Amino acid sequence: MSEKKTHQDSPHARRRRGVELDPPDAFARESSAQQASDEDLKALLDGWQSPQVVPASLDARVLNSYRELLKEKEMNLHRPGETLAPQYALPGEYQLTILEERGLLTRLLAEVRETAHDAELTRAEFRRDPFRFVRRMSAAYAAMAWRTLRQENTAYGVLAAFVAVVTLAGAVAAFNNFQTTRGSLLAERVNENLIYLGRVTEIPKEQPKPDEGAAGMAKGAGGGAKAQQERPGGGGGGGRLEDKPAVHGKLPQATLDPQVLAPDPKPPTIRNPSLPTAATIRADPVLFPTDSRAINYGDPKSKATELSSGSGSGGGIGEGTGGGVGAGSGTGYGPGVGYNTGGGATNLGGGGPGGTGGGGVDYARNFRVGEVTRRAQITSKPEPLYTEEARRNQVTGTVRLRLVLSASGQVTNITPLTKLPDGLTEKAIEAARKIGFTPAEKDGRKVSQYVTIEYNFNIY
Repeated sequence: MSEKKTHQDSPHARRRRGVELDPPDAFARESSAQQASDEDLKALLDGWQSPQVVPASLDARVLNSYRELLKEKEMNLHRPGETLAPQYALPGEYQLTILEERGLLTRLLAEVRETAHDAELTRAEFRRDPFRFVRRMSAAYAAMAWRTLRQENTAYGVLAAFVAVVTLAGAVAAFNNFQTTRGSLLAERVNENLIYLGRVTEIPKEQPKPDEGAAGMAKGAGGGAKAQQERPGGGGGGGRLEDKPAVHGKLPQATLDPQVLAPDPKPPTIRNPSLPTAATIRADPVLFPTDSRAINYGDPKSKATELSSGSGSGGGIGEGTGGGVGAGSGTGYGPGVGYNTGGGATNLGGGGPGGTGGGGVDYARNFRVGEVTRRAQITSKPEPLYTEEARRNQVTGTVRLRLVLSASGQVTNITPLTKLPDGLTEKAIEAARKIGFTPAEKDGRKVSQYVTIEYNFNIY
């Protein structure tokens, strides 16, 4: 044993390890100190107890052994022709450290588990005292959140994310509001390329176009009793809701006085009338000469032979409405409104007698937007109510209606083009009836115009 130790500690062996030779006295002192340290270590192990004071020599020996181990490993790693990074960093040297790359969710779960472990949140404690468990858990995770927010730039990142979410929500709300406003503006526009999808209110037949030429039943090219030539206007119609068409017959006496009795092809028989009243039409008598033939009243242009007042309404004869004769609306004759004849709105013409049954523009019909001189202007458009059933079923969408803004200021002929369930279509029609507007005009006269409107139903 003595020879082996001497060989290991020989000057040649120490020179091979790169350790500088010490003087003989220093070597003797080192050997003596090492022997004393060995004895102290042996005594410590024999006593199996931790000493109150650790000898300084023992600390120095451990430090020297660690340094020699580091140098020896560094010498073994550096081979000729190779450059390798040392496996152990010496004091004062920079050592690159590569951390394990983990995902954000993995690190978050690890942080949560570590917080739960540090707070001693166990299942047994939860069973024993749930209230205390929840209180400690809340405090632990609140502290964890506070520590996280206190880290550098973390609070700024959370604030930036919050601002981004609020900005996105505001942009979505603004876009939705823009769509609603745009839908309201589009409701006032007219779209003539429409598809008929159904019928809610009955749309009456459009009045036929008056015959070309001078208006009336007399012979001539004039338009009425005025001195200067002027085209007449107006019309009339009637009927008593009969299935058969109006019978052919003569016109009653024309007069500009208000009508008292409408014509009837089969008038009731009254014995000994106390105040006989003749049937009349309200029209310029210059245009309608007296017909003294002993035949029934009817429409001169009809070819029907069976006595019938026609399918119209309001008395009179024909397919229109009112107490006149024909397909118009009023107490005059033929297409047109009001009274007199010639089509369109009532107007007394001039230039003498005229005949062939009417002519000119029919101002009583419903015009399209491209046919009027000035379009109808919507002044108020009430919003429809939302039904409770539609609200429960989360029904949203658009109801599109086609209707007529009439010359009289009424909303008529409402037809839905697109519908919604649960009563929303009916609510839209109800609101459309309350629309306020200024009627359209054609040639300086108020006329009826078709329009298409939309009602948007959204739940906020």
